[in-house]
Amino acid sequence: MRAFSRLGFLLFCAMLLVLCTGCGRSDATPEVAGAPASPTQQTFFVPSELNPTVASEVVPGQVNVRETTGFSDEYNYWYVYGLVSNDSEQAVSGIEIEIKLLDANGNVLYTDTTNTANLTLSAGESSPFTFYTYESVSGVESVGAAVINSLPTSIGRATLDFSGVRVWYDEAFNDVYVSGNVTNNNAEAVNIHGLAGTLRDANGALATANVAYPFLHHLEAGISAPFNIMFDAPYDQGAALTDYAFYLDAEFASATTYYSLVTSQEHYGYLDAYEDFHLVGILTNNSDAYLNVRLLAGIYDEAGNCIDASSLFLPMAVAPGESMPYDFDLWGALDSSREAYASATQFEIFIDWYSTYEAYLIPSVISTTDDNNTYDGYTATFTGNVLNDSGRDLDSATIIVSLYDLTTGELIATDYSHATGPISNNSAVPYTANLYPQADFDPTNVEFTITTYGQ
Repeated sequence: MRAFSRLGFLLFCAMLLVLCTGCGRSDATPEVAGAPASPTQQTFFVPSELNPTVASEVVPGQVNVRETTGFSDEYNYWYVYGLVSNDSEQAVSGIEIEIKLLDANGNVLYTDTTNTANLTLSAGESSPFTFYTYESVSGVESVGAAVINSLPTSIGRATLDFSGVRVWYDEAFNDVYVSGNVTNNNAEAVNIHGLAGTLRDANGALATANVAYPFLHHLEAGISAPFNIMFDAPYDQGAALTDYAFYLDAEFASATTYYSLVTSQEHYGYLDAYEDFHLVGILTNNSDAYLNVRLLAGIYDEAGNCIDASSLFLPMAVAPGESMPYDFDLWGALDSSREAYASATQFEIFIDWYSTYEAYLIPSVISTTDDNNTYDGYTATFTGNVLNDSGRDLDSATIIVSLYDLTTGELIATDYSHATGPISNNSAVPYTANLYPQADFDPTNVEFTITTYGQ
């Protein structure tokens, strides 16, 4: 694993600065959106919780719903969770579950279907399921769940090991984050199709469940990789939910294609002015193919326990011999728990070979004109026009902006945006790209690059 420097929480006054000298200014008067004529009214409800139920009878030879539970939020949207077991002697997939929300008289108030978190279950395996109503439902007193469909299948099941698990509580949103390492101790590579988890309360009753995101889909023999699961929790109970269990859908991998890809040894980790964490680096493609690449980052404490994980797809296929910057900026515990952030000392970057492949569309490097930029103490905003000088019509363009420390040359921030088309040859369309640099960012000590690709 690699260490990154500790960056503190810094406060400063808001300001409006130009990132570099020599950029053009616009004399146009900015357009200010007017306030709405009247505020939107929102009705709030007291969150409710259903009593967890456990199946009184398990029927051998079929797929059974073992447990169900549910709760509502302050908008009366319902979260339903359960646990399904494959009690047959045949592996099954495509498990479909019918959910019914019932009133006190057993009348159906809302019904829909969902699937198990892990799509394939070998004989004897279990998987949670999750369900969410996309409308407010009042008067719910119980929930019913029944398996209505499943298909026989076969799978070369692989077993993996879990370690380094940490549990974090987000008090602001009553969410629970569980992160850890999953290790392939087999002699062969493994593909992970699904990873899910449950949390139980102090009485052992099912409280909540969810699928893992992100995780590494392809694990070589002997490799450990991070994962993260975010759980919604019943009202005012999140801090007490620490009893976790994991459910895995993994099989031995067939032949996998690998490419000569390298991530930078040094990465820059920082908090932006919104106290969101970023980890920036550069990937270099040493192969002879244009590649679409998925990366996974793990953040760890001194003992190697996983604090958090994040993933991304590079915004554009990387050309042979070229490099592309990236920013891991979507985190769970690191953005919601200061304790988690304070525990972080190391990182590791993984290439997900399951989701890395040769590009079908080859991008063209194109230009920008009339570039301008401003900084308001929180956001660096770049604007201008994308010029299609590729010699052909394009459907869209991707603009990647990167900031480098003027003294060290180190990459310190990057992000991208899209300009929608069509963009005919030799025509231009406007673009806007926003970056969120470190909280104590000095705009007078940076240089930037703008790289634009068309497809």
